[in-house]
Amino acid sequence: LYHPADRGSRGVVLEHGQLDALLEGVPPVRAGERVTVRGRLSAGAVNAGLLRALCGGAELVLSPDGPGAPPGPRWCSARFYGSLETGVACAARTPPAAGPGPARTLVGPPFPGCRLYALDDDIRPLPVGAVGSLYVGGRVVARGYLDDPAATVSRFVPDPFAEDGSRMFATGHRVRLLEEGALERLDGG
Repeated sequence: LYHPADRGSRGVVLEHGQLDALLEGVPPVRAGERVTVRGRLSAGAVNAGLLRALCGGAELVLSPDGPGAPPGPRWCSARFYGSLETGVACAARTPPAAGPGPARTLVGPPFPGCRLYALDDDIRPLPVGAVGSLYVGGRVVARGYLDDPAATVSRFVPDPFAEDGSRMFATGHRVRLLEEGALERLDGG
């Protein structure tokens, strides 16, 4: 069970499976390494970095974020995607080098045992170039919201693509399916 106290967030019911999936998906570290984690402690990517460092036996260095922040001994450049409802983080991508044109926020690929779906309003897969909603399925999906059955039913919906009767989480994020199969997040990053 994870119940954040900041800004009236609702509690999310997590199990060991979500933590296992997170630790399988994030880049490993070894005992004796020093890992820098930057950002707000309430951010999912920071929590993923903390768990990764602590479970690997690394020395953890908390660093301020922003311009002028001192560089740390090691920083994972992966861009994580996820939320508490998807076990903190469920996908990661190494950001591409800056190039011409506007920067894109790409999501994925998913961690082992996780599925990312770009679906239309009728819960059908999007064709290439179309815009729809991002859903997350697989063992990273939380059980639901603590003491909020209505929100649980509306956001944790049956996964029509899984044969095991599992659910997927409706993230509320808008995405576009790109030619190469990547998902571009359109509503911020």
